[in-house]
Amino acid sequence: MELDKHKTKVEFYIATYEAIEDDEQPFKEVLAVFVDEVEAVVHGEKHFSCYSHLGQHSTCSQSFLAQKCKKARENEYKELFNELTQIGYNLKL
Repeated sequence: MELDKHKTKVEFYIATYEAIEDDEQPFKEVLAVFVDEVEAVVHGEKHFSCYSHLGQHSTCSQSFLAQKCKKARENEYKELFNELTQIGYNLKL
């Protein structure tokens, strides 16, 4: 696929999700946050457009990033970076 001419600013995080059911385990996934794409502001808190391998396009809040996420290292986000460029994103880290 051809890369988008527009550069999309992205930051990668590792998101940690708690188990909901007793027989589940907490899990982690890499999340790409498009920091210049604010989808909404709710009670003064920004909600950004984001992308993950499993959930694909979604939104995430500033508080979710602060409480449930940590910055990802290159070796952690490389696969998601490649996935996004394969579908046409022109990413700027």
